[in-house]
Amino acid sequence: MSLEEALTKNTAAIEAHTAALLSLGGKAAAGKPAGAAAGAGKPAGAAAGKTTAKPKAPTIEDIRAKFGGYLSTKDKDIRAVRLEQVAAINAHFGVSKASDLDPTLFAEALGYLKTYEDGGEPEFATADETGEEAEESLV
Repeated sequence: MSLEEALTKNTAAIEAHTAALLSLGGKAAAGKPAGAAAGAGKPAGAAAGKTTAKPKAPTIEDIRAKFGGYLSTKDKDIRAVRLEQVAAINAHFGVSKASDLDPTLFAEALGYLKTYEDGGEPEFATADETGEEAEESLV
């Protein structure tokens, strides 16, 4: 099978699949074929008429809002854990508080905070003092 034949078969399969989805209650743009409704041949941002813009760099206000929001809880136990987590982020960067961070590190610090918010643990928190990954017990 040539590449052209494979593409033709793939296109036919996609059109059949789209038609099946539309028959189950999907919506298509009025008067346009199924491929045009999905913006076929265009990047996702172009299909919606949007341009892909580079995300804005975090500011000190973003740092204060995110870290402050993370620490604002009335549960003393949760707050104590979160204070330790924020202290770990600050220690990793060698600062006493998040607002003392160099602006070039804001995005990285917010990434670590997001990891904690999602219930994870940032990579730096799992490394031992030599900088090597902590070994897991195999027993």
